[in-house]
Amino acid sequence: MHVAVIGAGLAGVCSAFELAAAGHQVTVVDRHAGVAAEGSFANGGLLAGAYTAAWQAPGLPTRPLAPVQAGGWGWQGLRPSVWSPWWRQRQHRRSPHMAASRSAMLALSRLSRARLDELTLRLGLAREHADGLLVLLRSERELAQMRAGLDWLGEQGVVHHCVDADGARAIEPGLSAEPGLQAALHFPGDAAANSRQFVHQLKTEAQALGVRWLFQHQLTGLSSGLGGGPLQLSLAESRDPVPAGRTGETVSSLSVDAVVLCAAQGAPALLQSLGVRLPAVVHSACSFTAPLRLEDGLLDPTPRAAILDQRQQISIARQGDRVRVAGSIRPGVQLGRPHPADMRRLYRALDDWFPGAAHTSRSLEWCGPRLAVADGLPVIGPSGVPGVWLNTAHGASGWTLACGAALQLAAQIGQQAAPVDPAPFAMERLR
Repeated sequence: MHVAVIGAGLAGVCSAFELAAAGHQVTVVDRHAGVAAEGSFANGGLLAGAYTAAWQAPGLPTRPLAPVQAGGWGWQGLRPSVWSPWWRQRQHRRSPHMAASRSAMLALSRLSRARLDELTLRLGLAREHADGLLVLLRSERELAQMRAGLDWLGEQGVVHHCVDADGARAIEPGLSAEPGLQAALHFPGDAAANSRQFVHQLKTEAQALGVRWLFQHQLTGLSSGLGGGPLQLSLAESRDPVPAGRTGETVSSLSVDAVVLCAAQGAPALLQSLGVRLPAVVHSACSFTAPLRLEDGLLDPTPRAAILDQRQQISIARQGDRVRVAGSIRPGVQLGRPHPADMRRLYRALDDWFPGAAHTSRSLEWCGPRLAVADGLPVIGPSGVPGVWLNTAHGASGWTLACGAALQLAAQIGQQAAPVDPAPFAMERLR
C-alpha cells in the first residue's frame, strides 16, 4: 500500500518509520525544508507518561483557546464557538469519563516509552537523555490537589515518591531554597530527552527503509478517484526558504492508497473540506534553550533531569550540556519568535530554581503551535473519510506519545490488532 504522511514533525516521522517497517510504500509531505520545523522543533523535552496520565499535561491550557476553522487561525473573540471547546475540556475533567481517559493515556504512554527504548537500543541511536521528573510544589494546597492522582497512580503500579524540600534537593542538588519549596513529587520512570535529535535520526532510518520525502510542498487538495480508486493529492510549492545549496524535486500531484494527517496546523481545515469536523483547539507554547554553566571543580548548580513547576506549569529539562525551559500558553498559532512577556516568565522560572545555571544571553528562543481536543487524548485511527487516517491532536504530550501513537496507527492501517484499545483515541468519541 502506498501511504502519504502529511507532516514531518514527531508524529509524521514516527508514523512514516512504522509504516515503512510494516512494508508500506511511504511518501512524507511537509511545507518546510526539513523535519521537526514547527511544534516538534523545541518542545519541553519531557517524557512524562505518569504525570500526564494522572493530571493535565504540562502546559495544558486552562482558558478559552481559538478553535481551528477552515478559514483561518487565531483568536475569535468571545463567541460561543470559542468558549465551547474550552467548556467541554473543563466538563470532561469533572466527568466519570476522566478515569477512562487516564487509563488510556497511561497505556499509550507506556507503549510509547517501550518502543522508544527499543528503537534507541536496536538502531543504536544517540541519546541526550536523563531519567526522572521532579514536580515542585510551593504549598500544602498544591499537594492536596494532587492527592487523588497519586492514589490512582499507586493503584496502577506506577512508582512515585512524595518528598520534602530536603528530599527534593537530594535529587536535584542545584535547586534554590529561595522560591519557598514545600514538597515535591518524584517520578523516576519519567524522563527528559531531546526529541529533535531523535526525529532527525529516525528520519535517516526511515529513509533507509525507502521513505520518500517531499519537503517544501503544501497539500492544497485531496479527492478520491473514480469508483473509490486511489486518493489524489494536489500539491504546491511552499514559501518556506530553501537552505543554501539544497535542491529537490517538485511534484504537483500524488496518487496514493491512503493518507495520514499528522500536521497539527492543516489537519482540521482539510478534514472540514472533506465534510468532517474535528472539534480541536489550537494554542502555541514557547521555550528557550541555553548552554549550561559547567565549571570543573565547582558545585554543579545545573538541573540533572526534568523539573516541572506545578504552579507555573513551566518545565526545566536537561538536554546534554544545555537546558530547555518551556511553558507559557497563548491562543492561536505563533511560529518563530515568542512574545517577550512569555519569555520573561520562563527566564524568571529558571532563575528562581537554578540561579546562574545557564548562559541565558546565548539562548535560542522558540514558539510553536499545538493542537488538542477536550479530553486531552490524541486522535488516532480512521477519520471517517475512506482512506484518510489521523495521528494528530497530541497537545502537550506529543513527545511522550509519539512512538506509541505511530505503532498504534500502523497496526490499524495494516488491519492488525492494535497494541492498546483504539476506542479512546477514535474520532467517533468526539461526535
